[in-house]
Amino acid sequence: MTVKVTAGPARVVVRRSSREISAHAGLVLVRELAANLSVSELLERLTRRRWGGSCAGSTSATSPSSTWRSTSTRATSRPTDRRARARARAAPTPAKVCWHPLLCFVAETGEWPGAKLRSGRAAAQTGTTAFLDGCLRRLPEGVRILLRADEGFWGNPVLSGLEEREITYAVGAPLIASVKQRISEVPEAAWGPCCYREGSQVAQFSWRPKTCPSSAASWSAAIPSRRASNNLHAQIFNANWAYLLLALIAHDLLVWLKLLALPEAERASYAKRLRFRFSSVAGSVGRSGRRLVLRLQAGYALFGEFVEALTRIRNLATA
Repeated sequence: MTVKVTAGPARVVVRRSSREISAHAGLVLVRELAANLSVSELLERLTRRRWGGSCAGSTSATSPSSTWRSTSTRATSRPTDRRARARARAAPTPAKVCWHPLLCFVAETGEWPGAKLRSGRAAAQTGTTAFLDGCLRRLPEGVRILLRADEGFWGNPVLSGLEEREITYAVGAPLIASVKQRISEVPEAAWGPCCYREGSQVAQFSWRPKTCPSSAASWSAAIPSRRASNNLHAQIFNANWAYLLLALIAHDLLVWLKLLALPEAERASYAKRLRFRFSSVAGSVGRSGRRLVLRLQAGYALFGEFVEALTRIRNLATA
């Protein structure tokens, strides 16, 4: 079989357009949800201005719903000579700064009841008791709590507090000598595949450490295949704290969008799926009379679901 090409590709002419075009027209859902829930007004009340700096906000473990805003200082530019430029180029690259955040999420919905950013020099257990107390206070009374935490929360103060509250918990244990010894005694046949991560194995056994409550006797050991890490981008603590809070607020807006507006089938969707299905939608913005009109692409397959979600948001009771 032969294919004959009769003509080359058509030449494309590129021109400017006066129409306002957006590749993320679906963000109107998040915008209207935030407005309906009065998120900006809430942040305005909780934000505390700190004079003399460019960031303001609370770093208390019990006040995570704060944010930052720029002060009204005016920057001035000065001429820079060649010697100043040379010194700038010769300056050493700043050392990489580490940060040590504490985060708490509700497993059923994905919302965060608490967040705290710590210096990278902070020990794993620094502030964990107060942080956990603050998170637990924000949960509705009477709900059954099943708490899971990493080994940074391991220790008698945290575990004793959970025992006093009668909270069922699973807290990671550091691989100290006594833990390694007990794991080595578990028979090979007792280990099975773990769904936590690919290549992981899990086994269950009884053990009671000397420094932990007497009732904590049943333990599970999981051997993960790899570890994950997260990065914050700035060198300044308050800038990273603001960046973290803004990221968490954006995360909660997507969670609330799923719970309050989108079809029920999207409840388990991750942010990437939501972005491609509802946010990254091509559209143009224009006016018809006195009304602002958003025109989505004609072939958008989820147009009906999009309009229904927007209607649900507008029918929500004003916060």
